[in-house]
Amino acid sequence: MYGSNQDMEAWDQMTYECIATRRPPRILVADDDDEMRTFLVWVLKKQGYEVIECNTGLRLLENLGSLVLSDGTDPIDLIVSDNLMPGVTGIEVLEGLHEFEGFPPIIMITAFGDQAIHERARELGAIDLLDKPFMLSELLGRVQQIVGPPPVPPRTTSEMDEEW
Repeated sequence: MYGSNQDMEAWDQMTYECIATRRPPRILVADDDDEMRTFLVWVLKKQGYEVIECNTGLRLLENLGSLVLSDGTDPIDLIVSDNLMPGVTGIEVLEGLHEFEGFPPIIMITAFGDQAIHERARELGAIDLLDKPFMLSELLGRVQQIVGPPPVPPRTTSEMDEEW
């Protein structure tokens, strides 16, 4: 697990705000693989999370830029991002966000997670990096650990298997 103590305190505050307001945590999913992105969005929504999706690193930056310019009423509580995307990679997004305080926690996912990528992601503040293929239960466990449970009871994996 990555992230500093200061990051953890900020994330604890975001989790508290989600629970106190009973709004579902808002997760931004960025992946250029349409099938992977669609599946992750579907699973997270079935778990009760609010999900925003984008298919490139550039769109991820655009979404984050609009947050910076907004009044803060629609915060992103977590980013789940692929690393290798056209235009701007997940690591490059982390490099850009690294200078700003209070950016949302980021879970990186990658099919090409060598040791250098893991180290760089950790240095830049990623809270975790999962190598594809990963266990869905591992991702969902990390999501819940970071942003807390959604206000509605999550679906079991067997219920989701039947629906998918």
